[in-house]
Amino acid sequence: MPNRVIEEKLTKRGETDDFDREFWRKAGHEACWAAAAEMVVEVELFRGKHARELRLQRTVETLRRRKG
Repeated sequence: MPNRVIEEKLTKRGETDDFDREFWRKAGHEACWAAAAEMVVEVELFRGKHARELRLQRTVETLRRRKG
């Protein structure tokens, strides 16, 4: 398991805070995608499904050019 860095910040009600944005900006795109994928797996496990059954949802649309 890699070393984990834990960051925290105390904010007061009514203050604007960019802590989350800065955290994910520093973490990068790969970390964002990895966290999202981990959350999807956890949700499916909570629902009683197996993580190996996960698949991407695909939507197919037909685009037709208007006549005239």
